[in-house]
Amino acid sequence: MRASMGLSRRCSAILMFGVALGTAAALNAQSPELSAFFRNRSPQELAALERGEVLVGKLADWKRMGLGAAGLLPDRLRARMAKLRPNYVTEFMAVAPSGQQGLEAARAALSDVKGYLGIVYHSKQYDSDLPLFDKMIVKSRSPVPGGETILTSQHMMPFEDFDAKNEYSLAGDDLYFSSENQSPLRYYGWYAVSPGEMIWTIFVRRVGDRDCFYGIGGMRAFDILGAVRSRLENSFIGRVEAFMRFMHRALRGAS
Repeated sequence: MRASMGLSRRCSAILMFGVALGTAAALNAQSPELSAFFRNRSPQELAALERGEVLVGKLADWKRMGLGAAGLLPDRLRARMAKLRPNYVTEFMAVAPSGQQGLEAARAALSDVKGYLGIVYHSKQYDSDLPLFDKMIVKSRSPVPGGETILTSQHMMPFEDFDAKNEYSLAGDDLYFSSENQSPLRYYGWYAVSPGEMIWTIFVRRVGDRDCFYGIGGMRAFDILGAVRSRLENSFIGRVEAFMRFMHRALRGAS
């Protein structure tokens, strides 16, 4: 009897393992481009991306970031996160049908920094929709291959005013964007983040008839903020998500 039960359990385990392998193989066969562009994703998550769903959430470890694409620009993004080693990090992944103007529309939205004033995020603390930025002053614009470097002075709650360097470029089927604080971030009077230690980055690649979108926001804040970490982390994640969703809508040609 015991031998029969043991055999039954082993057969069940083998069957479940085989089903899992078959599911993963089937999904990867359907989405080889997605499994190459996005890494550290389960078969279920890849299937959700196939259906047009958005994946967004915080990461406990930046090393688990989900960008698997190869190339100079993805390498640049990964190198920036490796150098930053953020203790606050959130990522955003999505897939959109490629349109004639998809990448161009996203590039135009990224270049229109004054348009960032129209981005809205939902505050969980106040249960209300608030502007992501309520101040955006362009200090200078200079060309780079395929795009621009834009220096701004801006205000984003809960921080005090700060300077930022925004850069975007479109080269063939690849669109890259980064935003980095150039002055310290102060959180209700506390010196919270040093220059260059809050970075938002987007990488989009046209793959066949689809645009694969990856965004990540990383911030290295001082441990003195431990008492308010949960509030600051939720605030940071919400703002990064709002920015990524806005640019993803631009990519899809949605208002």
